[in-house]
Amino acid sequence: MQWLDDYANGRALVLGLRVGVLYEDDHGDVGEVAVDNRDVWIEAYAHPPKVAEQVRISASKDYDRLTEELRDRGVEMPGGALDQMYVEVTLDASLMSELETLEPMLCEGPLRRRLGDHA
Repeated sequence: MQWLDDYANGRALVLGLRVGVLYEDDHGDVGEVAVDNRDVWIEAYAHPPKVAEQVRISASKDYDRLTEELRDRGVEMPGGALDQMYVEVTLDASLMSELETLEPMLCEGPLRRRLGDHA
């Protein structure tokens, strides 16, 4: 219920994510496997790096599915290998426009909760 209230008050966003992995198989062929997620809830921040970090964390939930897809293509991945990979997050232009409309807070996170709404 809290997420619904946060969404209604502009404190949460609902995103669609595409998480993909580029790979090269034993024959030197390059390909990509990807998983699409809809309805991913994140906290709304005016600062794109904070949004990107939430997206990066959410993307890790798809690593098992991506590992299965890779194995289906004959690419063997040791357990947890995707946890060690570099994750590049690209925020869509429409999301960036939405973030620009948000009020930047002087103080966010735990410090804001300690200081109250007067920060």
